[in-house]
Amino acid sequence: MSAGTDIAAEIAAALAEAGAATGDGGVTCALEVITGLSVDPRVPDASSTTYQPLTGVLSTKQVRDQTGMLTGRTEEILTVNATGAVPAKGQRIAIGVLPGDADDASPWRRIMKVDTLAPGNVPLLYELTLED
Repeated sequence: MSAGTDIAAEIAAALAEAGAATGDGGVTCALEVITGLSVDPRVPDASSTTYQPLTGVLSTKQVRDQTGMLTGRTEEILTVNATGAVPAKGQRIAIGVLPGDADDASPWRRIMKVDTLAPGNVPLLYELTLED
């Protein structure tokens, strides 16, 4: 393992430990990953859906406008480990759902934005802004 990969693994363990210690986070999440989706309507859909595990901590952030003033809006941010699947804008994630338990009835949230903490181009964690 590289030093960056070691640090990413330590951060993943810290997220789980922090959640266990506070009782507020360290939740297992199921990230929906769709592969093989055809954009050509003449090609039969051969897509498959899998659910990948991520560990995260959910927080709320107050939104500011361009001048720095609070707008009265809040955003939910899910900070997740960078040791597994790579989340992307537009994907869905179910918070508190194990990948083996995920299905269409799970409480899915759409990912609106992904910020990556990657010093030296090694991803350590992802901050996911979730749809309201």
